[in-house]
Amino acid sequence: MRNKIILAALAAVITATMITPQTFAANNQEQIIFSGAATGSFGTPSVAGLAYFWIWCKNTPGPNGHTYSTDCEGSMSFPALGITKGVNGEDGITEPSEGTYVIHVQSRNDSGQSVDCTLTNVPPITSGPTNTVKVSCVSLPTLGSGITNSAVVTSTGPG
Repeated sequence: MRNKIILAALAAVITATMITPQTFAANNQEQIIFSGAATGSFGTPSVAGLAYFWIWCKNTPGPNGHTYSTDCEGSMSFPALGITKGVNGEDGITEPSEGTYVIHVQSRNDSGQSVDCTLTNVPPITSGPTNTVKVSCVSLPTLGSGITNSAVVTSTGPG
């Protein structure tokens, strides 16, 4: 009986080592998040206020068809103007130099007529709400610019 148990255990070990698990390419993609509120002047006519933003971008294309394309999604709000919009950007992110990201987004529901903004961080990226992000908007309802030194900027994955 003892020999049968030993043989069964040995057979299980041999079988387990012979089975090669299927491997998949890692789905590692560089992801960038900008979150904060920039103080500035926005709108036509210009009004002093804040531009709130939360934007997620994927800066590298995925290795398979089950991933997002290279784009950005998020929201921007201009409380003094009464404007809050979901925003996105196809191919909306670039990295002109190491650690510097430029994100371009437009309002989703009106093709950028109310929000058409570019956000740029100033490197290096630091932990917590300690990063500088510049916001510049060109559509008439939110026309203007602002800056914050207390944004959260996160960069994950290969880059």
